[in-house]
Amino acid sequence: MQVPHTNSRRPKASKALAAVVALMMAMSVAMLSGCAPSQPAATDEKPVTAAGYMNSMAKSSKQLSESFADFSGAVAEGDVSALQAKVDSAYEVLDQMEALEAPDELKSVKGKYDEAIGTLKGALSDYLAIFLEIENAPEGAQYDFSDYGQRLESVQKAYDQGLNLLEEADKMSTEM
Repeated sequence: MQVPHTNSRRPKASKALAAVVALMMAMSVAMLSGCAPSQPAATDEKPVTAAGYMNSMAKSSKQLSESFADFSGAVAEGDVSALQAKVDSAYEVLDQMEALEAPDELKSVKGKYDEAIGTLKGALSDYLAIFLEIENAPEGAQYDFSDYGQRLESVQKAYDQGLNLLEEADKMSTEM
């Protein structure tokens, strides 16, 4: 006779999930930390020059890197409420980056940054959805992990694509 699966087994799977994702996110955070060009700290004033815009983006990129590191920590801990808070924090930084006004000569760079931001927001949202599905599996049932690996791989690819787009935007800015 086979023992039925229960939610009592779910925490073990969630911890394994958290460890795998935390490792992937940590590796990606390392990539992000070198993303924005090194520039002096930005002021809170609205950037009207190319240098002002890029200073603001550099500051925001550093904040984003810190948010992603915090997110990875929440994943490793498996704390859903902390995870949601860290996603919200990362979204705030991404929203700030998206709201920055670029001077005309950097509109194409801003477009690339905005594309990266949209991709990263989607990846964070998708990852959170997977984690919440696992945590909210009905009582007495175990989460169906049959497509989990494929879904997680898709989220990681989107996240990596977002980081690559940030790097492309940075490169575009230095070539102008």
